[in-house]
Amino acid sequence: MKVLILSCNTGAGHNACARALQEVLAERQVPCDVRDALAFVSKDLSKVISQGHVWLYKNMPRLWAEGYTYAEKHPQTLDDESATFRLLALGSRRLRTCIESQGYTHVISTHLFPAMMLTQIQRSHPLRVLTAFVATDYTATPGYDSIAADWCFMPDASLSEQFGHGWIPRERVVPSGIPVRPVFHHSTEGAEAKRRLGMDPGHRHLLVMCGSMGCGPLKEILKQLAREASDDVEISVVCGTNQKLSRKLDRSLGKYSNIHIHDYVENVSLLMDSADLYLTKPGGLSSSEALAKQLPMVFIPAVPGLENYNNLFFTQLGAATTAETPEAIADLCLELLRHPERLAEMRDAMAEGAKKHPAETVCDVMLAREMDA
Repeated sequence: MKVLILSCNTGAGHNACARALQEVLAERQVPCDVRDALAFVSKDLSKVISQGHVWLYKNMPRLWAEGYTYAEKHPQTLDDESATFRLLALGSRRLRTCIESQGYTHVISTHLFPAMMLTQIQRSHPLRVLTAFVATDYTATPGYDSIAADWCFMPDASLSEQFGHGWIPRERVVPSGIPVRPVFHHSTEGAEAKRRLGMDPGHRHLLVMCGSMGCGPLKEILKQLAREASDDVEISVVCGTNQKLSRKLDRSLGKYSNIHIHDYVENVSLLMDSADLYLTKPGGLSSSEALAKQLPMVFIPAVPGLENYNNLFFTQLGAATTAETPEAIADLCLELLRHPERLAEMRDAMAEGAKKHPAETVCDVMLAREMDA
């Protein structure tokens, strides 16, 4: 038994999901590799698409959203006759050779693109491997109907109708949740987590993150928070890989002793444990990590389109809320921090979801099955 996980570098969520699955498989001593699917087409193409995605996402989010909406309204742009599908098929021969030569028995896709490549392989020259698609957002994205796999793992049973269309049989669509790393399923008590981070355990703590790329109007929100937050409110800001944003915030907010600016960090789990409230964009993985921690959220509507569905899922659940303007978002955060009973209600709304261990479920289902003789 040997597992190949195929991801893409179009945002951190797909890779984070792949890493979560890899860590669970490692705990079970199952050999596993994670590969960039686009690199099988061309390493240069992978770099261009990934960097282009990041640039567009950060600098022109509305254009990115318009592209997503267009794909929703015109599903043929991602079906098995589309230019996208044909482009990805160019890497299918290399991917097939890799699977055969390395002896993989199970192949899991955490992005639509590798799922398309595997679909092409299995339709033209089938391999004796078990395949799966793992959704990383709270919706069936455009193109889902065009892929075929042995299994699909979706974020929640309430989305069954969306994921019930397409080539994957309904009985093989599993409401696993979105896989997050095992560390997010282990918690440190809030006061102890604050002490470890050098904070007063009696202070309220707002954790601010906006994706690995640091998207959204963070500067405007934080200026409002700096003006209005009392001294017993600690604010930790993680800028991710956006070093330019980190420098700007450090220059403009460095004088506030209760605002802590960080670049990329490894201790996100501990930061979440110490937080009373989480201000973030509605990314599929970041929201799922908060769900595992039962950490209430306020969403920054940074990038319209796909993330609207994540926003809708968690606000309807009662686990998150949002506002329209940077000023209103800042005021909402401070209002919630003043009312612990409302935060407790939001945590209670997340209780059932927090019981799930999605990465474990995916591995349980996949590893319990072998190809038929």
